[in-house]
Amino acid sequence: MIEKELGSEKGVRPLMIERLLELQQRIYQYQMDIKQSYGPEHAIWSPGKDAKVSFAQVGDQYELMFYGVGFDEDPSIAADDFDYETNYPFVKFLEFICLPEVAPHLASLTFTGPDEGANGLNEWNFSRIVHSEAEFSALRSFLIQLTDSGDHNVRFIGSDYEEEHGMVTKLLAKMPAVLIFQTPTVPDEAFFAIEGHPLRELRLQVGFTEEAFITRLADCPYYTELRQLDFSERIETIDDVPEDAIPYTSYEALFASGRFKRQPHFHFKLRHSTLTLDEVIALGKLQPNVQFLFIEGRGGRYASHLSD
Repeated sequence: MIEKELGSEKGVRPLMIERLLELQQRIYQYQMDIKQSYGPEHAIWSPGKDAKVSFAQVGDQYELMFYGVGFDEDPSIAADDFDYETNYPFVKFLEFICLPEVAPHLASLTFTGPDEGANGLNEWNFSRIVHSEAEFSALRSFLIQLTDSGDHNVRFIGSDYEEEHGMVTKLLAKMPAVLIFQTPTVPDEAFFAIEGHPLRELRLQVGFTEEAFITRLADCPYYTELRQLDFSERIETIDDVPEDAIPYTSYEALFASGRFKRQPHFHFKLRHSTLTLDEVIALGKLQPNVQFLFIEGRGGRYASHLSD
């Protein structure tokens, strides 16, 4: 029994907590060793920059949060087998949560981190999860930090910013009971073929391609328990409307779909859209019982660039 394995006896610290504390220490020590190699004066913990793992026990389940960066240079190599400085904290955390004695006992997973990246990109590569045998059967919440309007780097899921290669859908498929799902990348077409999923709240951002998500959602007969959609179009820093902006007709199809008719109190948040005020009002009139919140905004721009 897992209760016995985790040490449920009164006064005995559960084995899971012991292993989480060990994971925290290994991640901390790895970073300190790297810093020490540059000189003793560098071996200082940097809050808000260095990676860490936080957790809470909820009954016999666990909520875990990883703070750090999400790149993975070679998912085929185990964290302890890397022979050079790499993203050990993230890789080690993924290996831990995919263990068969760990994955079924996780209630929530949250991934967040600093605004760091390369060439304006902040990658979160979950190849180790999607290619593992792990199933997160008890997971209720899976959250990956979204891109803020003031961030320098665009967060995205995958190892190739031009395509996410189905990674978002593959993640969801490993979480059959998840109720809240948040990613900075929209899923591909395969997402709309998952039957019987209990998902209730979906928070998505368009990273580099919108994958016809709104149109496909309007036509999708699944996700009948979905009650809330928080959807952000790509955050733009220019005044011109991009050619691939989601048109009014796509949203019109969603508002006219059976999904909104079946859920008259559906809560829909739309962010960073190029819709006009008249179009927003027209959508609201199509389904007046839907709680439709239109949130305007665009990416930040440096004052020195405003005259360009």
